[in-house]
Amino acid sequence: MSQYESSPNRSIRELEREARFFAASLDLFVIVDLQGIIRLVNSPMERILGRSPSEVLGRLVFDFIVPEDHQRVRDRIRASGNGEETVDFECRCVHRDGSLRWLACSCPPASPGEDELLVVCHDVTEQKRLQLELLAWKNRYDAAAQASGNVLYEWDVATERIAWGRNASSMFGVADEELDGGLNAWMQRIHPDDRAKASRAYEQARADRLPIHLEYRVQRRDGACIHVRDDAQFARNGDVLSDKLIGCLKDVSEHRWAEERFRQLVETAPTGIILVDADGRIVFMNPQAELQFGYTADELQGQEIELLIPERFHQGHRGARAKYLQTPVPRPIGTGSPLCGRHKDGHEFPVDVALTPMMMQNRRMVACTVVDLSEKIETQKALTESDRRLDQILDNATAVVYLKDARGRYLLINRQFEILFNVSRTQVVGKTDHDIFPRELADAFRANDRRVLESGDVLKVEEIAPHDDGPHTYISVKFPLRDSEGIVYAIAGISTDISDRVRDHHQVERVQRRMELILNSIGEGIFGVDRDGKVTFSNPAAKDMLGKTAVEMIGGVHFVEVPQTQMDGSPVQIDENPIQAALRTGQVHEVHDKMFLRRDGTPFPVEYRSTPLEERGQLVGAVVTFRDTTERSRRIRTEQELQAARRVQQHLYPKSAPQLPGFDVAGAVFPASEACGDYFDFIPLSKSTLALVVGDVAGHGLGPALQMVQTRAYLRAMLGGGIPPAEAIHKLNMLLTEDTPQEAFVTLFMAVVDAQQRSLVYVGAGHEARLLRASGVVETLPSTGLVLGVVPDAPLRRGGPKTLASGDLLLILTDGVLEAISPRKELFGWDRTMEAVRRNRNQSAKEIIDALFAAVCEFCPGQKQHDDVTVLVAKAL
Repeated sequence: MSQYESSPNRSIRELEREARFFAASLDLFVIVDLQGIIRLVNSPMERILGRSPSEVLGRLVFDFIVPEDHQRVRDRIRASGNGEETVDFECRCVHRDGSLRWLACSCPPASPGEDELLVVCHDVTEQKRLQLELLAWKNRYDAAAQASGNVLYEWDVATERIAWGRNASSMFGVADEELDGGLNAWMQRIHPDDRAKASRAYEQARADRLPIHLEYRVQRRDGACIHVRDDAQFARNGDVLSDKLIGCLKDVSEHRWAEERFRQLVETAPTGIILVDADGRIVFMNPQAELQFGYTADELQGQEIELLIPERFHQGHRGARAKYLQTPVPRPIGTGSPLCGRHKDGHEFPVDVALTPMMMQNRRMVACTVVDLSEKIETQKALTESDRRLDQILDNATAVVYLKDARGRYLLINRQFEILFNVSRTQVVGKTDHDIFPRELADAFRANDRRVLESGDVLKVEEIAPHDDGPHTYISVKFPLRDSEGIVYAIAGISTDISDRVRDHHQVERVQRRMELILNSIGEGIFGVDRDGKVTFSNPAAKDMLGKTAVEMIGGVHFVEVPQTQMDGSPVQIDENPIQAALRTGQVHEVHDKMFLRRDGTPFPVEYRSTPLEERGQLVGAVVTFRDTTERSRRIRTEQELQAARRVQQHLYPKSAPQLPGFDVAGAVFPASEACGDYFDFIPLSKSTLALVVGDVAGHGLGPALQMVQTRAYLRAMLGGGIPPAEAIHKLNMLLTEDTPQEAFVTLFMAVVDAQQRSLVYVGAGHEARLLRASGVVETLPSTGLVLGVVPDAPLRRGGPKTLASGDLLLILTDGVLEAISPRKELFGWDRTMEAVRRNRNQSAKEIIDALFAAVCEFCPGQKQHDDVTVLVAKAL
C-alpha cells in the first residue's frame, strides 16, 4: 500500500492535512509507478512545465525529460523501487514553450510491495542559470587576465625610479635591461607631440597625489607608434597615500582602429544612424539618415532632433527626451511605439527608432537607429489583403478545406465544411474529429492524418463522411505544413465529394465508357496568341489535328506554327489572316472556308473563330477555336448510313404478333438513336412451338445495329435448320466470338413456348426474364450462361420446363427499362417494372408493353432516352 493512501493507523485529519500540503506546495510532487507512468501530480506542473495535471496523467514521465537524461532517471527510479536510500538527482525537462527547466529531484525509497514512487521536484533553473553565468564570467576574467598583454608599472616619486612589468619589453620592442631608468627616460619614449601632455599629467600627479587617466602615443624601437591608455593612482598605507604610483598601460591601438572601423561601418550602415547629445542636438548622422530625411549632415549639425519630426509632436517629444535622459537604457527596434518622421520636403513617413545611450569624448550621447517603416507597412497591408483574398477563395470553394495541428485539433475550416456538416467554426476550431464525427469515421480520419505526419508526404485517399442523406465518399488530398526548420506542425486537407461517381459500379463503368467515347470524339482544337501573335497555349485536340505538341508551338508566331491556306491551296497573306485581323481590330472573326496545314504539310478543311482577349480595356491577345470540318462530312454520311440501318432494322423486326393457340404475344422496340442495338424476334419451330427471343448488343448506334442484324441472321438460320435451341445458342456464341470486336458482346434470352403442352423452356446468355403467375407470385428466370461473343466454349444450360396456366405472363426486356434514371438519380428497376405490369395484366400483351413504356417515360420526365428499350410479353389465355 502506498504511503499516501489511508491506513487504520492514520487519522482522517492527517490525511486531509497531507492532501492540502500536496495541493498547495510550491514544489512539484509527482507519483509514478515503477515503469515511469504518471499516476498523480499537483498543480505546480502548470507553472513549472506549462502543462495542466490532466494533460500528463497516464503518460510516461520520460515524455517530458530530455533524452540525454532518460537513463539516469531510469537508474534512480530503479534504485528507489528496490528500497534503497533516498535518491537525489537532477534532470532537464521540456516546458510546453520548448524551453528547458532544471529540476532538483528527491525520491524516497519504496516500501516492500509498493508499486508507486513519490518524486519531489524543485525548479532550480534560475540557480543553474546564475551558476553558468558566474562560471562564464570567471572564465572570461581568467582568459582576459592571461591574454590581456597589459603592462603594469610602479613609479617611486621619491627616487624617480620606474619598475616595469614583464610585458613591457614586448610592448615597446626593447630588451628587458633597457627598461631601467627614471621618468625622464620614459618621457623620451613618448611621441614628441604627446610628450608635453604626458609630462604635465605626471608632474600634477606627483604634486597633488592625483590619479592619471590619459591616452598618448609611445614609440617602439622599430619606429612604429602605438596608442596606450595610462591609468594610475597612488597606493595607500592605511589612510595615507604613499610615494608609489601604481599604473597600468594598455595598448589601445586596436581600439583606435576599431573606432575608425566603427565610424566606417556606421557610415555604410543600411539603416539611418543619428548621434544626439544631452541637449537634444544632432552631432552626427550617417549617409542613410541623410537619404531618409533629405538633409545633409552639415545642414543638421547642431540642430535640435525635433527638426526631423512633425511640428505638432515637438513639445511632447522634448518632454519624453528629457525623461529618457534621466534614466537612459537601451531600447531595441520594435519595443517602442512607431513614430512619425518628417522629410525635408515636408512629407511624413512612419519610423521605428532604437535608442542606445553611450559616452563619447567624455560626453553623454544617444545613438538613434532609424528604420523607415513605409515599405513594411505596405507589405503588411498587402499580406492582410492577401489573407482576405485567401479567406474569400476558401469560403467560395466547393470542396471542403480544413487545417489541423499535429494533435488533430482543427485550426481552420471553410464555409463548405460548415454547410455540409451543419457546424459553425466556433464549434469546430480547437476540437478533434472525435468531437465531431462518429468514432469509426474519426479513427479513419486520424489514421490518415498520422500517415502524413509520419511520412511528410502528400496523401491522396478516399474517406467516408456522414451527411443528412447518408454517408458520402470523398477524395481527400492531405499534405503537411512545415515551419522554418522543416518540422511538420500542421496538416492541410482538401476533400471533394465524389459520391455520385461511386454509387453504382456498373453505372459508373457505363458512364466512364460513354465519357471516354465523348472525349475521344471531340474534334475542336484551341490555341491562344498574345498581342504579338505568338502562341501562348494549345490543347490536346489541337495537337492531334496539327501534329504539334503545346511545347513545340508555344512561343512561335501563329502563322508559322498554324499555317493556313485558301480552300484551293493558295496561301493566306499575313495582312489578310483572320487571326491577325482579330488582333488588329479587336473584333471576333469567324471563318468557314480555310485550310490548316498539319506538321507534315497535309491540309485539312477547318472552320474557326478568333476571339480577342481584353484585360482592363486593353487588347492582350486572342483565342482561336477550330474544328476539322472533314469530320462533319463523315458525320453526314454516317447519319445517312444510320438512317439506312434503321430502315433495314424496321424491316427485320416482326411485322405482326405471331398466332400461337392459347397465347397473346407482342413485342416492341423503342430505340435511343437512329440505329438500335436491341433485338427481338418470334421464330416458329413447329405449329405448336414458338421461340421468343430478346437480345441486347452492347451500346447503340450503327455498329451494334449491324451486330444485331448478324445475330438475327445466324439464329434464324440455325433454328430454321432444325438445330435445337440450346445448341443453336452455343453455336451462335462461337460465331459471334470469331466475328465481333473484343470489347463487343451480346446478352440474349430465348424462351421456347409449347402451346400444346402449355409449358416453356429457356436459355439465358447473360440475360434474365420474369414469369408473373396468375396468383401474383413473380418467378425469376435467371441467366443460364455467360454473355455471347466473349468466351467461345462457355458452358450454357437449358432452364425449365415451366408449366404455364391461364393468366400466367412471361416478360422479357432489355436493361433500357431497368436502368432508366429519374431526375433524382434513381433507377426504374425490376420492382417498378413488375408493378406496372401487374396494374395492366388484364390488358392485351401490346397494351401492357405500351403501358410499361409510358411508366418509364413518366419516371424520367423531360429527359432524353439514354438506352434502347425492348419489351416482349406472352400471356397464357
